[in-house]
Amino acid sequence: MLKDDNKYYFPLLIIFLCFNDIFDSYATNYPNSIGSFIELEFVVSHSIFLIAVGIASIGTYFVFLNQYLSDLFGRRILLFAILIGIGVSSFIISISQNIIQYTIGLFLLYVFFSSDIWTIYLSEQASEKHRGKYISLILVFGAVGGALTVPLFRTFLIPNFGWRSMTWFAFLAIPIAFCTFIFKESKVYRDLKRDKRKGPSIFNLDNFRKIFGMKMIKSTLTVSFLGFFIGFNYVFLLSGEPYLVDRGLDASGIDLIITMIAIGAIIGYILAGVISDYMGRKPVIYIFCMLGTPGILMVILGNYFIITIGAFIVSIAYWALFVTSRQIAIEIYSTDIRGAGAGFRSLLFAIGTTIGAFWTSFLLQFIGLGWSFFVNSIFLILMIPFVYFFIKETKGIKLDFTQFLGKEAHSFRCGRKCRLF
Repeated sequence: MLKDDNKYYFPLLIIFLCFNDIFDSYATNYPNSIGSFIELEFVVSHSIFLIAVGIASIGTYFVFLNQYLSDLFGRRILLFAILIGIGVSSFIISISQNIIQYTIGLFLLYVFFSSDIWTIYLSEQASEKHRGKYISLILVFGAVGGALTVPLFRTFLIPNFGWRSMTWFAFLAIPIAFCTFIFKESKVYRDLKRDKRKGPSIFNLDNFRKIFGMKMIKSTLTVSFLGFFIGFNYVFLLSGEPYLVDRGLDASGIDLIITMIAIGAIIGYILAGVISDYMGRKPVIYIFCMLGTPGILMVILGNYFIITIGAFIVSIAYWALFVTSRQIAIEIYSTDIRGAGAGFRSLLFAIGTTIGAFWTSFLLQFIGLGWSFFVNSIFLILMIPFVYFFIKETKGIKLDFTQFLGKEAHSFRCGRKCRLF
């Protein structure tokens, strides 16, 4: 195990977390690229496929449990479990023979992917002045190494080996998981465990009393419902590929759009990191909540070129919102409840994903899939005034195990004066 005062410790930690996010990003994206193949092989309609995805997305509810357990047992051991889970669940998907077995495998994959634990782990290690950029750096590597491999593998593997070949890369998460034990638990979490006054509270319901207490209730509900509506709009990425097939686009055209969506995720991560460290977290929310709806209109109304640009814009907006809402949920809570607080946002995100899939499956019967995406995107715009009034700006906040955001911003220990938007 490396000592955390070693000059190579933090760079090596960044490299490991990049690999962690590569597998997380790949596991998040590869199911979105094989929907039409699943429908064809298992002979199910698009509506039935969306119901299967909605059922499988219930697995994301357990992300809340993962993050709550990180308050009890530490961030590092949960990182290990998540990587093992990604590899094992992808293997189950690869051997599925019908839509029920595929749904079970996808359910298990959803239990482990897109967890906030690595973000919590890094946030507790990184400088407050550059925290947003470090998170974005890892997400960019994750998108390049994970998301961009999806269209490449789809182009070169599926024609030769079938859709199951898309799961092979995820198997490598299992050996990478054992690298977790090279690193130590975060210093902030170790400080919490050494503090006798704070330590015992992580083993009882005080965590939930705090995140829903009078000082935190408005912030908790706002950031959690923001997560809900981001999850609600995830259906665009889940069923975008079958939608493009219905629009009559050929395989090469769809591959290019999927590639642009992956590049859009990278751009979204970069913009979120730079804007959040320079202007603050809340301006990121304002900008990108308003950007998604025009992008969806371009996808609905445009020709092939306009569709490609629109999908690119939607991807930028979606992933910038996703990472920034995650970051806010981590920064507004003290260390002893950080996993529980961020986990509740993840739970609402998961519920939003499930309800969004079922809601869209119902709505498309009346207005079609494209206009269903448009209706869903309006809810993000409606969240802007709630974010403005009920969430304090967290830019420049130093995370320690005593910090806790109540009603007053000065209750934080800040590296510099916090700006409130």
